[in-house]
Amino acid sequence: MEQLWEDVTCSICWDVFSDPVSIECGHNFCRGCLSTHWSEVSAQGHRCPECRASCSRNRMIPDTRVRNLVEKITKPQQEEPEPDARDGSWMGQEDEILEGFEWRADEERVTNGVWAWSQPFWVPTQGGKVAVLLVDTEGSMDIAVEKETSIKLSAFSMLLSSYQILNISNKVNDADLEYLEMFVRVAEEVGKVYELEPIQHLDLLVRDWSSSPVLGTDGGKQHLKHVRKKLEARSPCKHPKALEALNRSSSCCYLMPFPGRGITMGSEGRLRDMDKDFRESLRDYVIALVSTAGQHVRMDQHGEMLTGKQLAAKIKNLSDVMKNHRSVFSSPCQMAITFHNQRVLDRARADHAVFLKEKDGLSRCMDDCLTVDPSAMAKQFMEQRRSLLKRCQKELKELKEETLLTALEAELTREAKTFLETYRRHYQHHTNQRALARARAAHAEFLKEKDTDSRNPLKCLKVRPGKMAEQFAERRGDLLRQCQTDMLLKKEALGMELEVELRQKKEALLTELEKKLMREAESFLETYRKRFKTFAIAAGVGVGGLVLAPVGGGAAAGIAAGAIAAEAAALGIAEAVAIGAGAGAVAGGCMGGGVGWGVGKKIAQKDKNRAEGTASQGEEEDGIDEQSDKAHLITES
Repeated sequence: MEQLWEDVTCSICWDVFSDPVSIECGHNFCRGCLSTHWSEVSAQGHRCPECRASCSRNRMIPDTRVRNLVEKITKPQQEEPEPDARDGSWMGQEDEILEGFEWRADEERVTNGVWAWSQPFWVPTQGGKVAVLLVDTEGSMDIAVEKETSIKLSAFSMLLSSYQILNISNKVNDADLEYLEMFVRVAEEVGKVYELEPIQHLDLLVRDWSSSPVLGTDGGKQHLKHVRKKLEARSPCKHPKALEALNRSSSCCYLMPFPGRGITMGSEGRLRDMDKDFRESLRDYVIALVSTAGQHVRMDQHGEMLTGKQLAAKIKNLSDVMKNHRSVFSSPCQMAITFHNQRVLDRARADHAVFLKEKDGLSRCMDDCLTVDPSAMAKQFMEQRRSLLKRCQKELKELKEETLLTALEAELTREAKTFLETYRRHYQHHTNQRALARARAAHAEFLKEKDTDSRNPLKCLKVRPGKMAEQFAERRGDLLRQCQTDMLLKKEALGMELEVELRQKKEALLTELEKKLMREAESFLETYRKRFKTFAIAAGVGVGGLVLAPVGGGAAAGIAAGAIAAEAAALGIAEAVAIGAGAGAVAGGCMGGGVGWGVGKKIAQKDKNRAEGTASQGEEEDGIDEQSDKAHLITES
């Protein structure tokens, strides 16, 4: 069952999965936890919190199997009644075998490490229900336990518990006070690091008491007073931290009698095997303890209530510190140095994270990003890393300082490498977008210029549609070549995979740009052909009539009108030719003699026939007649 709980526990919040999702690497997390985690470390990209594999934020897949498993595991617990520690029901029946933490009636240690009771005792208070969790670190004072293990257990005990119970046999002696001295020093150091009150409440629970008939709280007050006087009598005080802790109003002592031979000599243990006075003393102590549970909720140094999620984060951090510094807890002093060094390293990591976030924000803005190329950004990261390592070198205290610095340097280098890969992509993307924007703007300006010219009949009729198409093709080629130059990859070590990726993107963007410019050009040329045709028709009519006035002889007028018709015919536009031809024939007839009429009529008829033949081939064969394709309808004098 314990392994199943591990399978349905989120490694971010340390709680049972809520809306579990699976990511590409196969690990599961709460959807909310993962979204929050990725939003806080976006500068480093989206990576799995467990295996650090790269993942896509958009591929959080709901895991139905895990959700069903969570429901199956948690449903039986929801149906079980919550135990109430305020009555005596928790002690069980007279003939029932005692349950709870494993135990046995001999001198060998049973508990290893820290044990926590699997189910909380719920205590109603004015502010709501308070969950009381029992934690056992029995064996931490065993002479067979190494001091380093004892210190680690004390650190975890302090972090986990808001109500400390020091279990003592017979009476408080010098060995107990020595352990308490060590525990208080450890608690103060842990409290300083994790911003917690070192010891919120301390009970000295003295079992097997036989020195006086007075037991319980009253006997405990007398014994505690005696212990304080004993400590104060020596100068200097042998255990100053222990004395300071015992002098606090939150510290108490409780005396319990011997449990009875029936329980100590038995192998199983039943309630009936306990002496009556021990059983009553135990019940009174537990009921008194849980009745004040609402006053002992875990608080931080500022008196704020600690949430389960916050406590879990602190426990995970302490666990990581112990894993990374396995052999530096041999004394409270060494532990203090370890925590100091950890704070130094954590500050460096935090400063590097802020630097990463700042540069990530810069990389997303085109103008800011393009002011710092990838090589310059890499230098900035190198300088930042050197600065942080130099600061750490000054602040770290002994205990394998070089090893810590080497590990930190490797970590910062990895983070910088990951960011710089992303930054190069951003930089190249911004470079490409700026080059494309310039090309589009230049083409739009070219379009605007040609559109303006096309609205002027004189300028329009000087450039035939075929020639205009050539101008657009030439301009498009120039823009694509310039854009390709502007988008060239910087000469730096990108890595083969990244270089190929960026080059492929550049080629795709250039292909897309070329298609866009061609569509814009074709759309304009379609309009241009229509305008050119309209102006050509108007020119045929206008010039055919205008030439009648200044020319004095009928022959000249007829020939001139016929010539206009011929020029229009060369354009390959049937309507303009027909109108121009008609104008030439009429002009010749009106003005003049047989010569003018005849010449004009012959020219007009000849060019009308040629125009009809040309028009039938369509506008796309505009360049068949080389001479007329080069000619302008209107030329400059």
